[in-house]
Amino acid sequence: MRRILIINTVNFYRQGISSVIINYYRVINHDKYKIDFVANEYMDPLYRKEIEEVGGRIFLLERGRTFNYFRKLISIIKENAYDVVHVNGNSATMAVELAAAKMAGCETRIAHSHNTTCTHLKAHKFLKPFFDFFVTEQLACSKEAGYWLFGRKNFRIIKNSLNPDNYRYDPVKRSLIRHELKINEWELLIGHAGTIEYQKNQEFAIELLKRVMERTEKSSDLSCKLIFLGKGDEENIKRLKEEAGRLGVEDRVIFYGETDDMQAFLSAMDIFVLPSRFEGLPMSILEAEFAGLPCVASDKVTEKTRISELVYYLPIENGLDLWADKIIELSEIVLRGTTKVSRAKRKMLIKELADGFDIDNTKHSLEEVYDCIVKSKVDTIALNR
Repeated sequence: MRRILIINTVNFYRQGISSVIINYYRVINHDKYKIDFVANEYMDPLYRKEIEEVGGRIFLLERGRTFNYFRKLISIIKENAYDVVHVNGNSATMAVELAAAKMAGCETRIAHSHNTTCTHLKAHKFLKPFFDFFVTEQLACSKEAGYWLFGRKNFRIIKNSLNPDNYRYDPVKRSLIRHELKINEWELLIGHAGTIEYQKNQEFAIELLKRVMERTEKSSDLSCKLIFLGKGDEENIKRLKEEAGRLGVEDRVIFYGETDDMQAFLSAMDIFVLPSRFEGLPMSILEAEFAGLPCVASDKVTEKTRISELVYYLPIENGLDLWADKIIELSEIVLRGTTKVSRAKRKMLIKELADGFDIDNTKHSLEEVYDCIVKSKVDTIALNR
């Protein structure tokens, strides 16, 4: 049995990198791979339960206390003699985990890039030479994410994947959620899912709501609300709430937090927005497409997320009016049911286009990586004998 330690360098919420890791964990062959986890202080309780039910162990460490974190990592890796340490993150700060794995005697040290830039560029640039020295295998969620972290060095793409059936439009769940949120059927619900943070640019979505309301208050009877799904730092959430208050739309913005039924909330939404400042290959927009939602995304989001005709990419720099125009245009479609993305047609899953992101098809890519690495290690030992 191969012994794998997966390290998540960001908070283990039910979104982003964490959801990618768990999606693969759910379908990987647990008779073949013994997988444990290191999480940065927090592990979502539902994820914890899933992992522990199949025998995985979870080590919660405080990454911010670098020396103690580094020392404990070395101890964990040594004691459990992992064949592979697989680090997931956005930047060369993963050098910390890779160096710990090296010092603990682990020969196979994977860095997995999930983004196209980071918010701590100075630390990234300083640690990049150390990162390059300690990493032995390079994975990325997309070509752009690979180029960002590895340059022109060889890397392998492991797509962010999911089970499309988990997001299929459900009209019953739509009614239940909208009733819970007190949203009438004739109201437009704009949705966003993601960690509340700088990268996701949620303040743009609040400004967009305000602009749409201004543009339609005299010319139409459009009524709309905005819902944010996802956790985040309390200070970031407070800042967004203050911005909504400043713009006078606080009664139209819902901060719901996390949910364990994304299908229900995507079914309840009418339009999905993703105004990110940068991205790797975001799962949220794929989930929205599988639910049949029209999506408006930043042009910083890779067009590889367009697996249907439901996605529109627009600039965020000086682009607020363009976004408002598109939202108003799409509102006519989803509320009046005039074209292919009407509610009546949202039951149709875009299966023929989604195969490349279906976890049942892509799980073998990760297993092949683990198998090739471990086989190569065994062959080397045999030759040395």
